[in-house]
Amino acid sequence: MFDADIKSLKELESKAETAQILTLALDMFTYVDQIYKVDFPRIAKMIDEGRPDVEIDAAIAELDSNKGGIIDEKFNAVHDLIIPYADKHGVEYKMLNMP
Repeated sequence: MFDADIKSLKELESKAETAQILTLALDMFTYVDQIYKVDFPRIAKMIDEGRPDVEIDAAIAELDSNKGGIIDEKFNAVHDLIIPYADKHGVEYKMLNMP
């Protein structure tokens, strides 16, 4: 799902002002990409196999418990750098309210 984004990040020219942003963004996208490629298919397979809802729910809760906080940390690290960069350089953006 994130292959194109990861490729685009790797192709961006890194300058002193953007190097940390690009490094953190690449780390975040790579981490989330692995969840989509490994963890989500594992849970989907459980659903396809007709495993009990309690097992599926437990697998989802475990994923969220083990990796949800890490995703939040990685996202916030990028966000905390990219918003001031965008403001400084007049880049327009729209903040979305996420649940």
